[in-house]
Amino acid sequence: MNGYFQHKDTLAHLFVEVYNHLQYDFINIGDNDLRLGIKKLQKLEAEANFDFISANIFYQGENSKHIFKPYKIIKTGNISLGFIGLASNPPVLLENLKVLDPIEAYKAIYKEIEDQCDYIIAVIALNAMDEYGFMASDIETDLIISANQYRYTRYLNNEKGKILLMTEHEGKNVYKITGHINDPAKPFGNVSYLQYSNMIHEKRLERYQSIAGEKTIEEHYKDQPRVIKSVNEIRQKQKEMENEIEQITNPLTLDVIEIELDTKLDKTIEKRMNHYKEIIKSLDK
Repeated sequence: MNGYFQHKDTLAHLFVEVYNHLQYDFINIGDNDLRLGIKKLQKLEAEANFDFISANIFYQGENSKHIFKPYKIIKTGNISLGFIGLASNPPVLLENLKVLDPIEAYKAIYKEIEDQCDYIIAVIALNAMDEYGFMASDIETDLIISANQYRYTRYLNNEKGKILLMTEHEGKNVYKITGHINDPAKPFGNVSYLQYSNMIHEKRLERYQSIAGEKTIEEHYKDQPRVIKSVNEIRQKQKEMENEIEQITNPLTLDVIEIELDTKLDKTIEKRMNHYKEIIKSLDK
């Protein structure tokens, strides 16, 4: 177990170096990060060219003093996006540290920054129970990005009136959210689910067409009315989804990009990874 944490401590420096190279804007501190200890995290923060954020991690006995910045506001064009970070209690107790209720902490920061932002996004690293409570609460948010579970989705979910992105926490995928803001006075609209559903329908039509070959689907299946009915229903559903997409003022889309292990790495990142591999090998001796 000691070797595991020793490796984790060493690799944390690699993560910061890579995130610096990728020009991260911020990271949200989660319960697993807290296992490094506050002093180590603060040392890593000093190495980082980006912010560490958390709205509910405090020093013991000091409810008014955050250990990390509670939020990050990023301006892109004329749009201001506010990101509020949240964590669950770590599985092991840490001295001089307490993690406040994420819902109450979020509400406090939301109230503080809502006039400064066009949209506010919750970035959460919560356990399953805290995540469920957060989703079921009466909080106001434009988007929730969750990254503390094994499960993930291929599209943005609509959960209890909130748009939710669930990302797995093993780093196997990159999640790219694209937003088109046509009217900042209106909320985001989830287009990704409609696009994903449309893709599934399109694949079904492609399977029918591959069987039909050079003929049209209607020609090939002219003696199978149930298939023709099914095809027509798919096409009608596609038209309905396309019309629904056109009605969304500020659409959000999602791309899930799988990271291939044989992908050619950026030379700088590859060099640093090899450097840390050598360090880990020496630790294992």
